[in-house]
Amino acid sequence: MISQKFQNFLATALAILSGLFTAYIDSRGGPFHLFITGLLLTFFGALLSFIQPQRVWRWALIIGGCVYIVFLTRRVFDSVSLNFLKAVPTFIPAFIGVYCGEFLRKIGATVRNK
Repeated sequence: MISQKFQNFLATALAILSGLFTAYIDSRGGPFHLFITGLLLTFFGALLSFIQPQRVWRWALIIGGCVYIVFLTRRVFDSVSLNFLKAVPTFIPAFIGVYCGEFLRKIGATVRNK
């Protein structure tokens, strides 16, 4: 059996990797990159909170924070002048995703118990 500490470590590592992947997709640009970024943040947040439902708000902070940190790093090292507050709304789809994942897990547990 996998210990709770190791499960938390794996979920945190998965959250960081999915946040960095989403930040990479966001940095590529394109006509629909904001839509795809929001969709990925929602999907990965729901997946992580479904897998590990304890303190789901931290998954949203990790995933959205990775996108925000990459955005700020790109702003510092890139010659393109990016708006500082442009990446703040990345936390919104992340929080929507994690709470949707938690809700789906609760629905599944309710249906399974009947």
